[in-house]
Amino acid sequence: ELDVNGEVLQIELSQNELSGSLPGELSAFSDAFGFHFDSNFIHGSIPTQFGLLTNLRDLWLSDNKLKGSIPNEIGKMLQLRELTLAANGLTGKIPKSLSQATHMHYIALEDNDLKGTIPAAIFRSLTALETFHVSNNELTGSIPEELYDMTTLSTVRLSENELSGVISEKLGQLINLESLHLTDNHFNGEIPDVFSEMDLLMECKLGQNEFSGAIPSTLGESLALVELAFEGNPKLTGDVPEEICALTEIGSLEALTADCYMEVLQSNKGGTLDLSNIDGAHVIKQQQGNKNEEEGDSVVIALDGVICECCTECF
Repeated sequence: ELDVNGEVLQIELSQNELSGSLPGELSAFSDAFGFHFDSNFIHGSIPTQFGLLTNLRDLWLSDNKLKGSIPNEIGKMLQLRELTLAANGLTGKIPKSLSQATHMHYIALEDNDLKGTIPAAIFRSLTALETFHVSNNELTGSIPEELYDMTTLSTVRLSENELSGVISEKLGQLINLESLHLTDNHFNGEIPDVFSEMDLLMECKLGQNEFSGAIPSTLGESLALVELAFEGNPKLTGDVPEEICALTEIGSLEALTADCYMEVLQSNKGGTLDLSNIDGAHVIKQQQGNKNEEEGDSVVIALDGVICECCTECF
């Protein structure tokens, strides 16, 4: 796309079969506001010269074969609104310099090999940020407290990392949140009962963590919920609140998954029953078999989990 003077304003080359590397000479297009190179076969690193593109608003490089780190110079792109670098082979840390691009509202860095912690500076400075997607990396540490103050956020996806710590009660401040993905990390402690004001929440995925205690009833006040997942948290206890089950009838809840409390019968003919390899198992009733016949010992065991009569799928 060109302006009236023939200057390049936007390069749109998404979803082609482009190969090779990104030339640093692209920085000469200083008036450009959009570089769209996603869904190609581009390799190499992101040129540091891109920091000279101070008018660029969109940098779309997702779904390529890029390697190396995210250059600190991207923070010099002060007009940047959308940064999509997902599904590459990027390494290193998320640069703190991204906090300098104060107009940013969309960051997508998922499906890479990024390490280190999530920079708190991003949430102190990017007051317009709506989407923060960093799933499927190797990030560590806890969720920065500053994230909970970002009331503009609509999408937070942190799944499939090595994140840990407890979830702050300040989560309830994110009243514009529509999608929360925390699956497959090491979060622990109780899930805060703070969802009463989160009316827009449609996806809440908390599975494969180390949460304990009861499932919060205020999730039942999120009438927009479509998907709710708790599976892989064997320390959760009690009943799934009636308020949540009611959403399957009066709300839009389509998928509710959890580790459900179950009773199973195990028998062993002529041998010794071994429950050591069954996580969360405890004996309800044991019966001695008849040693003169083919019957062996039998035992009714309970597998720890929550009581959930309305779950669409139990694990």
